[in-house]
Amino acid sequence: MNLCRICHEEEDEKVSIMEAPCSCSGTLKFAHRGCIQRWCYEKGNSVCEICLQKFQPGYSSCAKLPLIDTVVTIR
Repeated sequence: MNLCRICHEEEDEKVSIMEAPCSCSGTLKFAHRGCIQRWCYEKGNSVCEICLQKFQPGYSSCAKLPLIDTVVTIR
C-alpha cells in the first residue's frame, strides 16, 4: 500500500494513481500527480526540496491563482 507523501492518503487506482516524480525513495517516493502539481504552484518551483531533482515529467510552477479585489471591513 502506497501513501501520498503530501496528503498522506492511499492510492486509489480508480481516481488518482501515484507517481514517483523525483529521485526520492522509501516512504517519500510516491505522491498523487495533483498533489505534487499543487505543491509546485504553492512554492513557486518544480524542484524536490528533499533530493533537489526537478519533478518529472511535465510539472509546472508558473501558474498562480488570480488575485481578487475584495473589500474588508475591520472593526
